[in-house]
Amino acid sequence: MKKALLFFLIVLLSLSLFITGCGDDDDDDNGNGTGPSTDPEDYEYFFLVMRSGEREAYTVMLMNYDGDPINNVNFAINGQNVDMTYFELGAYWFADVELEVGETYNYELSINRESWDFDLATAAIPVVDWPNSFDPAQGMDVSWILNPNENSMVQEFGGTSWIYDEVNQEYELIDEEYVLLEGDARNYNVPANWMSDGQDEYDFMLAETNYYFTDKFLAVAVELSIALYGDWERDQIDEIAIAKKIASHLR
Repeated sequence: MKKALLFFLIVLLSLSLFITGCGDDDDDDNGNGTGPSTDPEDYEYFFLVMRSGEREAYTVMLMNYDGDPINNVNFAINGQNVDMTYFELGAYWFADVELEVGETYNYELSINRESWDFDLATAAIPVVDWPNSFDPAQGMDVSWILNPNENSMVQEFGGTSWIYDEVNQEYELIDEEYVLLEGDARNYNVPANWMSDGQDEYDFMLAETNYYFTDKFLAVAVELSIALYGDWERDQIDEIAIAKKIASHLR
């Protein structure tokens, strides 16, 4: 479980850091420009839209990024009020909501004395034909479709390699590689020896991401497909822990 969770943390952190680095330095951008600021600390709050495990339902999460503590939240989707619950242990607000894949929704969000009104589309689901096995010396060819077939704002392919620490009895990250793909790409050839030897423990991901930003606020909608190669047992991932970790890393 530790290895799986850590991999997903790295994946989403990578996506968020990429999003914060794909634009220019214009602090006056109103959310409709070429990309977010290059400085993650410019944002005060982080908003995440993500499906919950294998369920069709989505979870929305709101985290203090680098701003004042969130004392109260008013939230609506397409004009319908949604009650958000504060999770004290994780220090974030969340709600389970019914959304459709690949649809654009209007979000109205008030935090303390500030408000945001923005549109954000849930990302298409990547349906990936992952090979049954992976040989790092040979690489592999990966193909996929998107459901629905709508390009996301960001499409990224990544991989990580691991080694097991017998002393601490947990996996340690050895190497990671990420590549930004064109929006209409539907396959990627993993080069031979792409990553350092992970003792036959390798993970790969394809991520579809849409985002919205202002000078103080970053919102992302993420869909992931993951392939895990190795001998360890595959466990369900704790998405709430992932969201919390993203917020703490991006301060």
